[in-house]
Amino acid sequence: MDQYSGEQEVNNSSVHPKVHVPCPSLALPPKPEEPRVEDCCGQGCQPCIFDIYQQQMRAWEAECRRLEATKYNTDTAEIISPLRWSPFRCVSVEHEAVNVNVYCFESTECDRSINFSPWQYLVAQSNLNVSISRAYTPLPGKTESQFNVIVKLYEGGMMSEFWKKVYCDEVVLWKGPYETGFHYNPNSYSHIVMFCAGTGLAPCFALAHYVTSNELDETFVRIIFSCRTRNNILLRQPLRKLRENWNFTSKTVLTQDNDTGLEKWYGEDLSSGRITSEVVSSELAGKSSVFVMICGTQSFNKDICGYVRKCGVREEDTLVL
Repeated sequence: MDQYSGEQEVNNSSVHPKVHVPCPSLALPPKPEEPRVEDCCGQGCQPCIFDIYQQQMRAWEAECRRLEATKYNTDTAEIISPLRWSPFRCVSVEHEAVNVNVYCFESTECDRSINFSPWQYLVAQSNLNVSISRAYTPLPGKTESQFNVIVKLYEGGMMSEFWKKVYCDEVVLWKGPYETGFHYNPNSYSHIVMFCAGTGLAPCFALAHYVTSNELDETFVRIIFSCRTRNNILLRQPLRKLRENWNFTSKTVLTQDNDTGLEKWYGEDLSSGRITSEVVSSELAGKSSVFVMICGTQSFNKDICGYVRKCGVREEDTLVL
């Protein structure tokens, strides 16, 4: 999950030298620098910095071919590119939940609309002494020229220390978007059911927003979100807004709140406990055309994926982030 939501830290030497493909007539983008073996933290991050490097190389090669064909100069490149770092100004920092902030960004270079697909993610670079980069899911901002990211702040985490120093008007370098390998076609399923935990809610929300924003898409979307307590619930207001759509519902499961008299805040469907095999079976019962998305910690993903398989959902109809 956490490549999209900010749950894990990834160390990466991300400053690329300006090495150009030989071509006298075009200014081509710098070739991505391959990470060193010691740059990998060995913690099984998804994606690993080497996965990101391979995507950067494919994007670089494709861009070079496009520039060769169109004689297009990179000085007029798009507002954000997977091939170069672009400066974005932080316009707001909002406390979202315990140790979680939402940062809103807009380009320092222009005010054009910027749109991302729910299967894409961006990479941010810190300005610390040691260069670190981290992948995040971009969410819709307050205007069409802005985007938001949800960031989990960890005590002692190097990237977290960087984010703690990001305030309004600070400039952060971003690169992307990159593809996750998943693409959604409207009305390809009758139901989309998403099981997520913590900041894994971000990519699930992105897909839900994408589906419900399309008036021609009649797919029913449901999010089952797990967190510790009511103080850890994320995106409460945006989820409340999504629930105004006829084809979206959500449920929040609180793992450390045993209050049997849980009231509904913001129109929420709250319950205590965990997302068990029985919960998954109940959510998927009677849904013959269903796509399942799972996004949480590694242990969460493994457990939920096992429950989903028991329900007969095929691997090709399941996305685990």
